[in-house]
Amino acid sequence: MPSNKKYMKKVFTILLIQSIIIVHGFAQAPQTSVSGNVVGDKNKPVEVATISLMKAADSSVAKLSVTDKGGKFSFQNIPLGSYYINASAINFAKLNSTVFELNSTSPTKDVDAIVLQPEIKTLSAVTVSLKKPLIEQKIERMVVNVDASVTNVGSLIRGSCLTKHLL
Repeated sequence: MPSNKKYMKKVFTILLIQSIIIVHGFAQAPQTSVSGNVVGDKNKPVEVATISLMKAADSSVAKLSVTDKGGKFSFQNIPLGSYYINASAINFAKLNSTVFELNSTSPTKDVDAIVLQPEIKTLSAVTVSLKKPLIEQKIERMVVNVDASVTNVGSLIRGSCLTKHLL
């Protein structure tokens, strides 16, 4: 029996050492992060800009974030690999950063300030249309405009001659 006890002690010791090595290996996994800030053309922080962390290999979205009041953003616990940042905000042109690598030797990246340029959009034409209400309340009467009726859509007969006056 003493040999069986020694054997079990050896097995237990080996399993304990392997467990410690495995736990230690997981505990040493690098904490990856990407952070940066977004500013406008006058170096003013752009708040509520949409920041996409994109995989460089296939341009798919890895993570999304929104900038805070100071224009800052950050991503945590990102798998190792090649990425780039896509930044967009209302009234600004979209911008892609250069590709960067997250690996075991450099698991964190502080992206250089992303400067968004204002984007001015002009309209070539504006159309304003007015539709008569179905029922109009006048001083001494109520008017039902048949032109505004849902059942009249696509009808060939149109005009104010169909307006009926009700008492």
